[in-house]
Amino acid sequence: MRTTPNHGSDMAHLFADTQTPRILLVKTSSLGDVLHNLPVVSDIVRRYPGAQIDWVVEESFAALPRLHPAVRNVIPVACGAGAAGC
Repeated sequence: MRTTPNHGSDMAHLFADTQTPRILLVKTSSLGDVLHNLPVVSDIVRRYPGAQIDWVVEESFAALPRLHPAVRNVIPVACGAGAAGC
């Protein structure tokens, strides 16, 4: 019988090399989702110090992720009426 390792929620094996983790958060169209994911950035930095975190967000909410000092780049996208893929 073959078994696969169970890594659970521990993602350390993904960052086992010496490179700095680069993480892209994508929360674009809901103000509540953007607001509730700000603590996620703190959790990531606590677990992976030095992680480079960028965030894709609806342009009208771009000011929120900019408030977090660990967010390196905020990438605003237009998700209004007629915008595809948001």
